[in-house]
Amino acid sequence: MSMLHKPGFVIGSGSSLTGVDLSPLQRHLIVAANRAVEAVPFATAMCFMDSFFWFNYRHIIDDFAGVKFTLASNDVIDDPQIFRLHDLGYRGFSFSLNEGVYTGVNSGFIAFQVCVGLGASHIYLLGFDMCVVKNKYHFHEPYPRPPQDPQIYLNMQRAFEDAAPLLKERGVEVFNCSEVSAISAYPKVSLTEVLDEYRTS
Repeated sequence: MSMLHKPGFVIGSGSSLTGVDLSPLQRHLIVAANRAVEAVPFATAMCFMDSFFWFNYRHIIDDFAGVKFTLASNDVIDDPQIFRLHDLGYRGFSFSLNEGVYTGVNSGFIAFQVCVGLGASHIYLLGFDMCVVKNKYHFHEPYPRPPQDPQIYLNMQRAFEDAAPLLKERGVEVFNCSEVSAISAYPKVSLTEVLDEYRTS
């Protein structure tokens, strides 16, 4: 497949992925954020942002066989096999992992940049709902801390929206596979159709 159309799949934890079988994607470039890796244990890479995930879900990190990225300090992360990315701040989009990434105040946005940094130019966002659906924040069990204020989704959403023109300038195509997603900057496509398409490719 031409690098001009190399597909990449970024997996978030939105409840729209509840019960969805993502195994048709397992031969492709996949980057998962935090516990989204539970839905794609065969992913190419996973990203987590901070020490909270490291201390509470280290078993998930240790069990994952792919490439691991974080923004957490080297003083916290004692695993030399985890790549620490430089924090470039909140607003922006990085096309070079060597330079670092922008946080967008969520690990999913970091995973998005990692997917581009690993060479994808035809990207599908899965599970990026940016909203609460039927009182559920995630497809997996809740995190062991109080739910975040739903307003935080506005800041997360803004990071994805602001990145759209930057990606377009670079010729990177992005598609949103969540029908309920609050992100409006990328065309929405049917997740079922995407899975069917890549099942045999």
